[in-house]
Amino acid sequence: MKVQDQQLGVPTVEVDRKSVPVTQVETPLLDIDLPADNILGPTVPAGQGLSVGAGWVALLHPLTPGSHPIVIVLDPDDPDKPTSTITTTIVVSPALSLSVRRRR
Repeated sequence: MKVQDQQLGVPTVEVDRKSVPVTQVETPLLDIDLPADNILGPTVPAGQGLSVGAGWVALLHPLTPGSHPIVIVLDPDDPDKPTSTITTTIVVSPALSLSVRRRR
């Protein structure tokens, strides 16, 4: 990971007010083909290039139906940078039960 990414520190994640572990992940080198009007802005021209995706992942067991608050806290290693807190809620719907009949 690049140095500027490492300065963000390790995020903390809570689901249903319980701490969940996070894992740092990084993709292998990826071939990309950028269009003229790409997400990197006007200074990055269209064409082929290389990219790497990096971030943090929290793997969860299936959640029960209902509302589940998720809180992510980004506490940078640099004490001069502010802490950011992201709070959201997801709603899990019950799985549909399908009956399958065999034809004879």
